[in-house]
Amino acid sequence: MRITFRCLILIWALILVGGCAVPTVDQGELRPSSSAEWNTDLIRSHLEFLNSETQEGRARGTRGFLRTADYIADQLKASQVQPFLRGQYKQQYAASVTHLARAEVLFLGSDTLNLVQGEDFFVFPGTDDVQLSPASQELLKDEKYALSRFVEQEERITTSSIHVVGYIPGRDPRSRDSLIVVFAQADGIGAQGAVSFTGGRDAGTGTAALLEVSRRLSTIQDQWALLGPSVMVSFLSGSRLDCTGLESAMMNFPWQREYILNVIVLDESSHPTCRWEDLSPEIQIVRATSTESNEEAAPFSPYFLRSELLSDDNMLQLEAESLRLAKLVMASLMAK
Repeated sequence: MRITFRCLILIWALILVGGCAVPTVDQGELRPSSSAEWNTDLIRSHLEFLNSETQEGRARGTRGFLRTADYIADQLKASQVQPFLRGQYKQQYAASVTHLARAEVLFLGSDTLNLVQGEDFFVFPGTDDVQLSPASQELLKDEKYALSRFVEQEERITTSSIHVVGYIPGRDPRSRDSLIVVFAQADGIGAQGAVSFTGGRDAGTGTAALLEVSRRLSTIQDQWALLGPSVMVSFLSGSRLDCTGLESAMMNFPWQREYILNVIVLDESSHPTCRWEDLSPEIQIVRATSTESNEEAAPFSPYFLRSELLSDDNMLQLEAESLRLAKLVMASLMAK
């Protein structure tokens, strides 16, 4: 009876202390669900964060990508996914980047038009390639206009960039030294101008999918220990504009290569000159593609004003695509 009374006093004291303040929680601190079911609400919240103006297009080496890396690390920690290296989720590497110094696009005619960067056109970083908005493309069809453009790039500079890497240990003593690696491309091509836009394959579907796979797999392993091998989840930067991020990830595995079972790649929107298979030909590459057909560039428009990207219709498409990718990855993992 004495023990019960003391316990009641302690519980009452804790309630009083807990009632003194109610902490606020921002989006980056939300704790993922511990349910083993797929959580589309979480997927949507990831997509909304990744594509918000705050992330500024998630270009490698920018403050927007640093915020994205912090968010991913926080989500992995909340899902009880372990950091892969020395207690750190973030893995740094040296990257060489090119800065866009100036871009000017004109429609020459009797009433010459000066196009607005980030609203009427976009320059792909590191190149002189200009993509016009759909409205600008329609306007250019009028034969009274001629296109004039000028793009100036600054010299390449070396900076530090980041991959975010988590680890889910295997539960079978006979196979937990074997490793399955899952990659998602977390960076984007950046934002330009006051009204930024992004490509449909730059919307973070792979990152949202892998965050949900990480959460669900961690829960499954904790409750039922279904997967024997260990799993490394890696959120890459430096894969959309050149190959430096892929090279650093593929060439510097912190694991004995003979124990790597395969590498699962979410989303094939990396730089066209990058070939995963050539970087490590001895490792089997399994692709979880972002499209139903390899002949189709994307299941939605390749060009979005950011405000349009976050519309209900587009978010439903992105959410469905992320869930489809997540299920493909989980099926591939459970096949081992």
